[in-house]
Amino acid sequence: MSSDGWPAWCTNVVIATARYPGRGGVESVVSNLVPMFRSAGAQVQVISVFPGVGSPQTQTTTLFGRRPHLHERSITGSRRIALNSLRSLPLLVIKRWDILTGRRRLRRLFTSLPHGTLIIATGPNVAHHLPVRMINAQPDRFMLAVQFHIPFETQLNVEGEDLPRSRSLSPDAFVAVNRSDAELFSDALGVECIAIPNPIASPALVPAEPPRDRGAHAGRSTVVSLSRLSGEKQLDRMMQSFLRATEPEHLRHWRLDIYGEGDERLHLEEWIAQTPGATDRIRLMGWTDQREAVLSAAALLLSTSRFESFGMNVLEAAQHGTPTLAFACSPGITDLTRDLGGVLVDPDDDDAFVARLRQLLSAPEELDRMGRESRTRCEPYTAASVVQRWSRLVRRIGAARDGAEGVR
Repeated sequence: MSSDGWPAWCTNVVIATARYPGRGGVESVVSNLVPMFRSAGAQVQVISVFPGVGSPQTQTTTLFGRRPHLHERSITGSRRIALNSLRSLPLLVIKRWDILTGRRRLRRLFTSLPHGTLIIATGPNVAHHLPVRMINAQPDRFMLAVQFHIPFETQLNVEGEDLPRSRSLSPDAFVAVNRSDAELFSDALGVECIAIPNPIASPALVPAEPPRDRGAHAGRSTVVSLSRLSGEKQLDRMMQSFLRATEPEHLRHWRLDIYGEGDERLHLEEWIAQTPGATDRIRLMGWTDQREAVLSAAALLLSTSRFESFGMNVLEAAQHGTPTLAFACSPGITDLTRDLGGVLVDPDDDDAFVARLRQLLSAPEELDRMGRESRTRCEPYTAASVVQRWSRLVRRIGAARDGAEGVR
């Protein structure tokens, strides 16, 4: 077996995440990781802190399945119980009982796991739900990798400059999903943070020539967005920019279809209804389980987020030959869009976004060329490539621990 092959002594992978299965970006990543590690020969389980949506593809343990609302928010608003908060005591007791029950459930699970188990937590907050002391006390049995799925600056705002929650975990490895954030986390934490990107879904690549007319983007006059309908996605800016870009008569046939759900839906519906020209050219499509069909039929993907850790929609679009125009809002979206041959615009420059969008929609041949090129750049993000990176990390952890014993 090559040095990049999955080590036979790592027989189990446990992925701990906030929700699984689900419709968000991290949930999609977990759904891609499960078959990836299975294909490498490992048994895969998932720990979901809160209930997911849909049917899981693998054995899943949910911590707070009965009363998730009690654990997603503070009951009293502070750690101390004021006199006027005595009515919250029953809820606090129930919440504490759920926590103790969840911990016992996890301890039973971890007691049953074999030696050489890799545990991947999709964030420091998720890792804090795990029996970290138990894991760290048995380094011959468990390996813990903590991922950062949000940009460095966002994590810094959550934790503070010394990233106290992350530091307290003492994992075997920190992992970021892009190179730039990995360097920033390494400097802030004082330990190396490894860059391992998220994988695209299997099959790793679509056929060399997808079943659609690749010769003319003029026949496909749809621009799409696939994202949660929430404030940080800045979809109102996207819609306004799209209307401005398609003001010329020869571009009025273009349509913007926005796929997703979220708490901004009502605001976006009102914006479309009240904005001249919007109802004819912009549609809110709701959630779709047919992402492949949507992306294959689109000419261009738009992203106007304030921040993105990785941008799975950008990667999925490239997989299906659809290029991206995005705000260069964070290292995750910047590195990925650039690597996949997309177009980046300063996040504070709406005029530049409009100009580039208008230019792209006016040049279907250029969109077609960009789409073909984006597909050729997906190889580093295939399951085969990403599992090699995880294999190297697992072997590195094993060598650092007990290589002198010749066990591995």
